[in-house]
Amino acid sequence: MSKKIFVDSDVILDLLAKREPHYEYSARVFTLCDTKKIELYTTSLVFSNVYYILRKIVGIEKAKESLRKLRLL
Repeated sequence: MSKKIFVDSDVILDLLAKREPHYEYSARVFTLCDTKKIELYTTSLVFSNVYYILRKIVGIEKAKESLRKLRLL
């Protein structure tokens, strides 16, 4: 049985915006999820907040595309 872990907006933003110094750690967490070693959970509100912040950092289209890819995980 894999561990279930809640991911907040900061971890997702670190990954999608490649924010240092935490990008590497966020990438590791999502890699563990991708390899089915852990299960990640978040809320729709976190997803909305990430979009709101990310669009200011990388632009609307890039933010949408990043969240579409993330949703596949």
